[in-house]
Amino acid sequence: MSCPVSDAEIHQGALAPYAFRYDATSEDAASFDLSTVTSASFEVTRENGNTDSWTAAVSNQATTTLRLTHVFVAGDVDQLETLIVTPIMASPSGAFYAESRRLRVRPLREM
Repeated sequence: MSCPVSDAEIHQGALAPYAFRYDATSEDAASFDLSTVTSASFEVTRENGNTDSWTAAVSNQATTTLRLTHVFVAGDVDQLETLIVTPIMASPSGAFYAESRRLRVRPLREM
């Protein structure tokens, strides 16, 4: 499974409708069929080492692609920091992690 390796940015204090989106692909549906994903979340590691769990909606789902989306709520991006966001997907064969991405939280005036 892969994801374009790139960083994302969001402004401090962002709330819905702002969201973090993760597009995942599976190079070989025979080894892992993304259409079997039943739920997902994001494990978020903060600069201070604390971790949070963000809900993720699964959409645009096919055998080799899917999109995970988390709509920001209060407390998600209140601090100026760089977060490490790791998708966790559940399927009938168990849970698995996808590649992490960095999410930089910036002051609104810098965006």
